[in-house]
Amino acid sequence: MLLLSISESIRNVFATIFQDNVILATILIAILPIIELRGAIPFAMEKVVWGANALSSWEAFLYAFIGSSLVIPFVALAFIPIMNFLKKTKWFQKIALWIEQKVQKHSHKMMEGKESTSTKKTHWLKMFGIFAFVAVPLPLTGVWTGTAVAVVIGLDFWSSCISALLGNLTAGLLITLLSSIFDNASTIILLAFVAIIALMVLYAVIKMIIHHFKKTPVVLTDTPTTPENVEHKEEE
Repeated sequence: MLLLSISESIRNVFATIFQDNVILATILIAILPIIELRGAIPFAMEKVVWGANALSSWEAFLYAFIGSSLVIPFVALAFIPIMNFLKKTKWFQKIALWIEQKVQKHSHKMMEGKESTSTKKTHWLKMFGIFAFVAVPLPLTGVWTGTAVAVVIGLDFWSSCISALLGNLTAGLLITLLSSIFDNASTIILLAFVAIIALMVLYAVIKMIIHHFKKTPVVLTDTPTTPENVEHKEEE
């Protein structure tokens, strides 16, 4: 009963926003970071949310692929200029540095062992690395992160776009096939996706709290411990 009530509430929210226009909703949701195509496909197919307006698996794939792919050229062109601008601002500097740190971490992992290879071979290995990274249908391995990593590791505009686009296509096909073969797979995938995102957010919050307490000095007494203080206590 609780699940049905939550699903009905979600349906009412999206019906109010999109007037049951599931195609527009799918395209816009696929554009969002983290969710992207892998979350938009099962969402568009979910009959509990959309009822009779829910899309078929291949319709959901098509519109989610279009929406998520629109992001690729934008990130390829604008990621570095936007990051450089945000790092100079007061309010968004920490966010920009955090994003840059995550992208750099992925790029370093991808470049391990490739320094000694030829330039042409390295180029193809970079492209394959971006393709494989984006093709994994999990949060934070989509076109936003993948294209940003491609730019950071030195791929040109077209190489970045092609690698991320093919990876996005592969991820979309995997999600679509799973949703088509198994009954209620779209519901399971959607719930699993939401659960993964929730766990990632929880992990980030816990990590931030732990980091905060590590930076906070612990003061046990107001009076510093010195040899004179120790002698004074012994006399008492």
